[in-house]
Order: sequence, then C-alpha cells, then structure tokens
Amino acid sequence: MGTTSDSQSPELSELANPERLASYIASSFGTPVYPVELEGQAKSGSSNITLFVRWHGERWVLRRPPSGPLLPTSHDMLREFKFLKALEGTNVPVPVPILGCDDASIIGTPFYLMKRVDGVLLQDGQPPELQTPAARAAVCESAIDALAAIHAVDWSSRGLTDRGEPYIQRQIRRWSRQLELTATRGRVAGLEKVAGWLAERMPPPASPTIVHGDFGLHNMILSASPPPRVLAVLDWEMATIGDPIADVIWFLRGWGVWPSRNPANELPSLPGALSEDEMVARYEAVTGRQVEDRLFYEVFSSWKGAVILEGLYASYLEGNAANESVARFEYEVPEAVANLLELVSLN
Repeated sequence: MGTTSDSQSPELSELANPERLASYIASSFGTPVYPVELEGQAKSGSSNITLFVRWHGERWVLRRPPSGPLLPTSHDMLREFKFLKALEGTNVPVPVPILGCDDASIIGTPFYLMKRVDGVLLQDGQPPELQTPAARAAVCESAIDALAAIHAVDWSSRGLTDRGEPYIQRQIRRWSRQLELTATRGRVAGLEKVAGWLAERMPPPASPTIVHGDFGLHNMILSASPPPRVLAVLDWEMATIGDPIADVIWFLRGWGVWPSRNPANELPSLPGALSEDEMVARYEAVTGRQVEDRLFYEVFSSWKGAVILEGLYASYLEGNAANESVARFEYEVPEAVANLLELVSLN
C-alpha cells in the first residue's frame, strides 16, 4: 500500500498521537513503552484515514475516521474491528486484527490496529503482475470466491447477531435518514423518489449472511506472485448481517464499464476478465444461491452509493474529508441521480 506523508510529520502526529498511542499499546499488552513510528498515510480511500505504524518491529495499520463532525453511524471503526475479529480464522481473507480502542482521549477518536498485509492494490492502477488475460481471470475468480466465503460464514457462531428486521427495509430507512442529515441534500432531491420506488418493490427477505457492504476491487489486497489471489478484504465499516444478493450486485454495479472514476475498476474491461454474467454464474455455482431481482438490487446499490457519496461531498465542503479527491462528487453525484431517475422511470 502506498504512502504520501513523511514519517513522524506534524500532520501524521495530529492524526495519531505517537506518545499516547505508545502508552496505550503498552498498557493493553503489558509491555514496556516502546516508541510508535508513524510511517505514512495511505493514498487511497475517500471515507476513513489509514495510517501505517511501526511498533517494536511490528508493522501495523491504524484505521480511524476523519476529524470533525460525522453523520450518525458513519465511519464506524469499531464495527470494522468487530467483524475482523469475527472473521479471524475463517476462510475469509482478512488482515489480522490487533487492538480496538473506544477511548477517544488516546488519539482524539476511536480507532483500531491490524497487521499490515503486503500486496497489490488496484487503486494504484494495473500492475505488471496483472498484464495477462489469465491473471485477470484469476483475480475475478478469487474475488467472487472471497465474497462467497464471506456469505458462507456461520455468523451466529462467531458472536454476531441479526437485528431481525429485513436488511433492505432497514437499509432504506438508514440511508434515507443519512440523506436527511446531509447538508447538501437539496442538490440530490431525486433520491427521495428512488427510495419510494425501492420501498414499493422490495423482494422477499433473503436468508441472512454476513454482508460486507462495500465489497469491490478497490477494497482488496492482491498477491504480487502468480497466480494472483485476494490476500485481504478491507474496509468493513458498513458490514452487517443481511442480504447477500445486495453484496453481489453492489460489487458488480458498473462492471466492465470503462473509463471509470475508480482506477480499480479498469480490470473488468480488459481481456481475460470475467463478464458480469460469468461472475454471477460463478457465484451461483460456488454458493448454490440464485441471484434474482437484479434490476431492484442495481437500483438499490446505485441509490445507496449516491447517498454515501453525497455525504462525503458534504464533509468535504465542511473541511472534514479524509481525501481531497471527493471534490469530484460535486458533479458525479448529480449525474448518478439523473441516471437513476431515468432508470426507475422506465421500469
């Protein structure tokens, strides 16, 4: 994973106080107070802040939300930590969780630490290791297999609980509420109409599984050595127990469409990559689960995505963005809303 900031720079120290962090780690593990070195900040990621940490020979990653006011339930780093702990030791490729902290006095906000995983990030563009059709096919297959592995976990035996209410129903309520609290919601008023369309067409509740919530090529670390495979699935802040088909269609929305705003999404457009239908067929073959009502889930995914991106844009205007690249949402979100309104008007 790439970095942009110099080690121990004042900017990094403002994001994670090295002295307080060192003391907290020592008290948690019962060790002497070894110094914490902040090695840099990840370049990618629009929502939360990812810092690289070295402690007593260990190479870790610290995840924390951005500074400033946040929307309720957003940027939940302890949710990420909870799901990483639940998935540790399963067939799901995840980083090893180290320590979660809900005490905001340590670095100014809740955070967690996990082991660093070395590999390839598609956010950085297409690496030399993926320049053959066979390698791209292997990435597609490994990604679907990783998603299937997430959905296969016996979540009730891993200390996770279901909220009882159907996933889609509570998601529509949650993200509608988030939109109400978004300062710039007037720019995207059409999203309310789409929410009504979704509420009228909800499919029967699916058998619940762990749902990642933002599964995609941008949230994976791949092996640098052949054959390429998923070494770690990242960014679990929206994970919950819910509808697995929502995860599948969220992953595949815009699959193979290039150019894309996300560099990671170039791979599906290149020779060797599986098509969207081939990805669905592989998922169905691996899981025995049928992917139905695709139009509904496509609209739901696009609607949810637009709400999330508009919230990030509002945070950017307030000076609280984790990444300045979200400025582009000024134009991208209204365009996405216009496309959604056209889609629901035709169905």
